[in-house]
Amino acid sequence: MEMFIKCSGRIKVHSLGDQCNIDVPMSVRQEWVGLVLPIAGIASGGHTVTIIDGKKVKCEPSYAVLQSVALFELKKKSEKAFDWFREHGYPKSVEACFIFMLHTAAPVGEIKQI
Repeated sequence: MEMFIKCSGRIKVHSLGDQCNIDVPMSVRQEWVGLVLPIAGIASGGHTVTIIDGKKVKCEPSYAVLQSVALFELKKKSEKAFDWFREHGYPKSVEACFIFMLHTAAPVGEIKQI
């Protein structure tokens, strides 16, 4: 089974879910809620990923959003939250993604495999 499926489409973040165990201030994390973000793909889950604070966790099925794109959208909503990520070295690379668990975001329109 493929771990990452390239897709196009958008999601709207509606909650933080259990991603709140990371070392990002709550006031910064909450700024993701309500954002509409374009996805780069869907991760099937079951593999290990590194989350923002460097911890390794087993990944649940999730949406992947390029960090650079996500931060561009975040900056429109909150300069303060954007600044926190920039000060902590984000985006990590051109291809680095933030993950949003399926239960914390909903598709906006159609998601298509590419």
